[in-house]
Amino acid sequence: MESDERPPPLIASTSSKAPEAPVFEQVSVHFPFASAQLGPSARAALREVAPRLAQAREITLSGRTDSTGPAATNDGLAKARAQAVLRQLLALSPAIAPRVSVDAQGACCYAEPNNSPAGRANNRRVEIRYRIDGDDPP
Repeated sequence: MESDERPPPLIASTSSKAPEAPVFEQVSVHFPFASAQLGPSARAALREVAPRLAQAREITLSGRTDSTGPAATNDGLAKARAQAVLRQLLALSPAIAPRVSVDAQGACCYAEPNNSPAGRANNRRVEIRYRIDGDDPP
């Protein structure tokens, strides 16, 4: 080998794409005042999102209320709303059960100020937050 010739590398380097960060998506289902009953539009939204949830690695249901009423009542209502969504989703896609967690708090996490009827209506919800990791379904 001549002096200005370099030996070929023993290990070829390859550039690989860095793994992508997980992407979370979110859907909100709204409820009437003081109710944990799913209405027709809420049921339709759950039917629409169910196929995506079947591909999700992680699903969190977060029950929420507006600020009207006592904190203990709102906490119970937030839990009841999250459980209503959970029951409906499990009826649509039973296989998601091991990947679902429930978080419910009444006096928490308002989407909008509670100083108007529209703001309070937007706060009466269950947020469905889910993560799908690229090509690697559960």
